[in-house]
Amino acid sequence: MRQLKGKVKENAREKRERKKDFMENKEKVFTIVLPVVLVISALVVIYVQKPSIRAEPLFNTGKDPTIITILL
Repeated sequence: MRQLKGKVKENAREKRERKKDFMENKEKVFTIVLPVVLVISALVVIYVQKPSIRAEPLFNTGKDPTIITILL
């Protein structure tokens, strides 16, 4: 069969279904995707910050810290 040139026109039923699907997908973004992104970003922040909490000071000379800052 020969293909028609141009856009295939959708009827009212297809248009309604397409809009309904679009609205469902838009709701899923806020109920599924957004919380997942927030959890992943929180885990990354915790992973990055945790070693710095337990780490030793950069200069552990036992001297006055103001002298170290002046030298830097």
